[in-house]
Amino acid sequence: MTAEIGIMNRLGVALAADSAVTLGGEGGKIYTSADKLFQLTNSEPVGIMIYGSASLSGVPWETIVKCYRSDLNNTSFPRTADYANDFIRYIKNHKKLFFQAYQNKEAESEIEYIFSYIRNAIALTIQEAFDEEEIEEIPADDVASIGAQIIRETLHDLKSNPFYEGFNKSTQQVFRKQYSKVIQTVKKDIFQHFPISAYDSRNLTSLAIEFLTKRNSLPYTGIVISGFGTDEYVPAMLEIGIDGIINGKLRYSYIDNCSIDDNMISTVKPFAQREMVYSFMEGIDPNKEVFTKNTIIDLFFGFNNALLEIIEKYDNKLSSKIKSRLEPELDKMLDNLFDKWQEYSHENHWGPITSIVSSLPKDEIAGMAEALVNLTKFRRRISDQKETVGGPIDVAVITKGDGFVWVKRKHYFKAELNPRIMSKY
Repeated sequence: MTAEIGIMNRLGVALAADSAVTLGGEGGKIYTSADKLFQLTNSEPVGIMIYGSASLSGVPWETIVKCYRSDLNNTSFPRTADYANDFIRYIKNHKKLFFQAYQNKEAESEIEYIFSYIRNAIALTIQEAFDEEEIEEIPADDVASIGAQIIRETLHDLKSNPFYEGFNKSTQQVFRKQYSKVIQTVKKDIFQHFPISAYDSRNLTSLAIEFLTKRNSLPYTGIVISGFGTDEYVPAMLEIGIDGIINGKLRYSYIDNCSIDDNMISTVKPFAQREMVYSFMEGIDPNKEVFTKNTIIDLFFGFNNALLEIIEKYDNKLSSKIKSRLEPELDKMLDNLFDKWQEYSHENHWGPITSIVSSLPKDEIAGMAEALVNLTKFRRRISDQKETVGGPIDVAVITKGDGFVWVKRKHYFKAELNPRIMSKY
């Protein structure tokens, strides 16, 4: 994981990123020397930040970014969005960069993930049935019925997800043909003797294809491209989610696109681990906010139900009448309450902050970006959670006049011994 910040006002944009990287999965070792912030082009004021995975289909993002920067040379584009689109085009067209074997392994891993998820959901439902009904054995037909319901519900949910950019039903047909043997092998290994009908076996295959071709629940790698196009005089920022490459096709989705204009005079945007920045901007921890809202909802409806139970003892019709009239009003009252909370947050927290940020000079937005990453870093350090945010913080400021300027940047080498490398920056 990581913590990154983008702060924009009319003058420019400040980008800040920590240096922590976890190797070997969630339980792996954490190193604090990773580069996540780069200059995207040598000649224009555009930068890029990476969060999530340090590589794409086995190739380090640093290699991809620097190869793109070299190929781009002095080419420029009118808008920041054009740089983002061209960077995606570069990845899609340079298929020799990425290993097919790695892509096949990634596809198999995701198929194993979704099938294991289904199996565990079935096992949990069966265990709950044991606990509730206090029986010693569930009939095979009931087990098959539980499995069928979970498979069909999951497939229905996945079908409602959007395709990755450039993916469609034709892509699914290609993937179905390409990975049919892998799907059958993984299906056999995970479900073994589980009673699944031929119909639901086909549903499992469809489910795997949907999972490979549509946005899903797995963590994605984010790329953030920000700066100025040649026709832009205020900065813009785009966020794109990358879910790897499978069968030669890049799986990506546009997540956000914002720019400074008459309606947005400034913005403070966190990426990856966002909770501390959210707390700073909104005045409340996001998890506590969700907990508070849920308990308020429980309180409102709990009081309502208790009152109706008392009335029902004396007049059942009156209780039903009150329930039909009161419950819609409760929803309106809760919506109104939460809207007032949001208005308070705007007036007393993020509203005043964004107003001040809109007028900050270059050095101040750089300092603010670094401080917010440091805040997340400090919070992790004093908690019982793993320190997935840490190491030196790289900071850059991008303006129309000065271009991409490093404010703070770590090196794995001594600058005085490498004048050739330093001259590039």
